[in-house]
Amino acid sequence: MSEQDNKNEPINELIAVGSEITGGTLVTAIILALGGAAAGPPGAILTSVASPTIVYFLKKLGAEVKNRFLSHREEVRVGATLTFAISKIQENLDNGKQIRQDDFFKKGVQNRSAAEEVFEGVLIASQREHEEKKLRFYGNLVANIAFHPEINRAQANVLLRLGSSLSYTQICLLGLIANKDKYKLRQQNYISKDERGKIQVLNLKLEQTFVLQEIYDLYIKRILEINMSGLILGKPIADLEYITPQNLTIKEIGLQLYNLMELSDIPKEDFDSISQLLSDP
Repeated sequence: MSEQDNKNEPINELIAVGSEITGGTLVTAIILALGGAAAGPPGAILTSVASPTIVYFLKKLGAEVKNRFLSHREEVRVGATLTFAISKIQENLDNGKQIRQDDFFKKGVQNRSAAEEVFEGVLIASQREHEEKKLRFYGNLVANIAFHPEINRAQANVLLRLGSSLSYTQICLLGLIANKDKYKLRQQNYISKDERGKIQVLNLKLEQTFVLQEIYDLYIKRILEINMSGLILGKPIADLEYITPQNLTIKEIGLQLYNLMELSDIPKEDFDSISQLLSDP
């Protein structure tokens, strides 16, 4: 085994085990697209990625992660996230995008580079992530940050923290609300008045209550905005039943997450299942 093979081995192994989530087809397609042999090791992608800077960080973090005590499933999640990130990096390069040229990848006198900090953060998040559908979007997030110099270290860490704190349902909600014109979401809240003007709460299914709770949590995180129709006597919304689905909008930081995580790639059936709960019967 050559010295280069020894350096690649840890991340090769992670990518290989991650195929339990990504599927062997994705790994093979990446290798073929980069000029590697289809029968070669999954990690052969690293010898062809156009940026040696990113290759260095991926190899370094791959080796560090492999030296930690991880369960098999944790290795699968980390390997899958690496695969998704590498795939997105190569896709961006193929589309003519340029890797950021600022000091994001440069190590400071006393601090490690922002890239190393953020890349490790997303791998730690993926290691602990039980909702494995989120892993593709973790990969998209860290890969796309490497192409956006306007996002500094602090902002990247905030985006990572927010993104990892969201449930998969909340991620789907961001994608759904960003494209709400494609769906017939409810245009009223879940409050009505009887003949005497007494406020009554409509009967909600348990599944609807769960989704409204997820929306309210996004509102508390300042990711979603609930417009004036959702206010009670000038005070911020206090009850789930006052949420009007069609009137929800995404705040700037939520739009950043939507774009960097590329939430438009969420499977249509996942959007549909949630939109049905937020639409009129």
